[in-house]
Amino acid sequence: MAQTILDFFSTLGLWGIPLSFFLTVLLNLAGFVPSLFVTGINIVLWGPWWGFLLSWLSELIGSSLAFWLYRKGFQQWTGRKKDDWRWIQKCNSLPRRKQQLTLITVRLAPFFPSGVINVAGAFTNVRLFDFIWTTGIGKIPSITLEVITFLGFQQLSQTLQWTILGLVVVGTLLWYLNKRRKNRLANTS
Repeated sequence: MAQTILDFFSTLGLWGIPLSFFLTVLLNLAGFVPSLFVTGINIVLWGPWWGFLLSWLSELIGSSLAFWLYRKGFQQWTGRKKDDWRWIQKCNSLPRRKQQLTLITVRLAPFFPSGVINVAGAFTNVRLFDFIWTTGIGKIPSITLEVITFLGFQQLSQTLQWTILGLVVVGTLLWYLNKRRKNRLANTS
């Protein structure tokens, strides 16, 4: 399957660039589909530097567009902001610099779902410009990690690849469940 997709993109030549760009933007709008495989295609077809640049730019535009559309859609759907959620109140009460720092920090977490950040940001009063530049900075390490991971991953046997992927998924799940448990304990005390 992966080889078929790669072959399809390679037959497109330079037209593969706008298709890859468009696909990454769509994945960001969907909000829950990781774009790692598109980054992998970009790396194979265009090399690590150009593949990185294409992935970074399309992720930046896709996340920014998703943020803007989610915000507009949510405001139209409800007629107002959802200010009664505690986490939104807390984020909205932060000074602008702290909001920016929070966004960068969350974006720097390499396996934190981008779609969650896009949707959560849309619910807050974070400025679009702040969201764009913090996303631009925050995406650099995560896409770099994707590039390095993909390049290194290509050298491993398929069994080892699946083992590593499984460990990452299990580790991420355990981290999330532990964090959730700690939050519950903190809220009950």
